[in-house]
Amino acid sequence: SRSVIAVSRQAAVSAQQFYGLAADSIRVIANPVDITQVREASSGPRPPRDDRPTFACVGRMTEEKGHRDLLTALTHLPKDFPPATFWLIGDGPLRAELEESWKSIRCRHRVEFLGSVPNAAAAIAAADALVLPSHFEGMPNVVLESMALGTPVIATRAGGTVELERDEPTIVWAEPSDAGSLAAAIAEFATDRPAAERRVEAARRLIATHHDVAATTRVIEDLLEHSCK
Repeated sequence: SRSVIAVSRQAAVSAQQFYGLAADSIRVIANPVDITQVREASSGPRPPRDDRPTFACVGRMTEEKGHRDLLTALTHLPKDFPPATFWLIGDGPLRAELEESWKSIRCRHRVEFLGSVPNAAAAIAAADALVLPSHFEGMPNVVLESMALGTPVIATRAGGTVELERDEPTIVWAEPSDAGSLAAAIAEFATDRPAAERRVEAARRLIATHHDVAATTRVIEDLLEHSCK
């Protein structure tokens, strides 16, 4: 290929190492988010919820998405953490195993396996926070969408996710493959809501500045025009 596009610096490094590419052949163009479209989608039907704190985890149920870590983390939450609901949105080869595993875990928190939903944006908007327990990510669209919607994000420092924080705190961080760290991050979010609101505002600024869909489209158009000459 004349050039290779990577969605994050972390993805570019992985591509360079895995495929043996020259560093100067890779162009990083981060995933954009159509803020207007996502916000319009968020007004659709939402999963029913009550007054319990509610968290959404959106992703295909495969090993690298870290769902097992999240289920284990729920057993590590502090005793004074209020009973909460966790929506697991998505499907995949591990779903049956994860559901069976949860049945054997004695925990006062509730996990709802919602499967694939036609409009995840509405569920994200209805949740108190998004949880991303991944072991690796290129540039997670679900975090971009959450930031565009003003939903706080709790995420692991996995792959390109770390690039969604620049000059200001935008995410409550946990370490990948560490259920204890993830539990601590969830508890931190719940106990410091003013800080969560500050991160939400910083995330909105980050999205508008660095992930605008119109600006990204212009970059891709320019790349294609030069490649065709």
